[in-house]
Amino acid sequence: MLDVYLVRSESGFTFCSNVQRVSDHCGVLLEVEWGENCREHQMEILFPVYHKTNVRNVQKFLGGNFASWASNGKCVEKIWKHFKKIVFESIDRFVPHKILSKKS
Repeated sequence: MLDVYLVRSESGFTFCSNVQRVSDHCGVLLEVEWGENCREHQMEILFPVYHKTNVRNVQKFLGGNFASWASNGKCVEKIWKHFKKIVFESIDRFVPHKILSKKS
């Protein structure tokens, strides 16, 4: 069984019907009127390679920033934001990243 989700406005659909006896399930025939620009431009994606992380440096970085994290903020939201900032900064610094090409 296959679930397909189309994210498009209803005004783009021109016709919809069931197709019987294609298999043991009913098929759905859906005709869509596509706009002129129906292709999305693919972009390169920066992908973290966690298994090659410099763990020792991450531990040192997090340990060095623990005091400033623990004492920064008077509410849970500010403490959480500061914690996330430190974790993401450690990922940027010590986790190598690989660029996935447009065809990957």
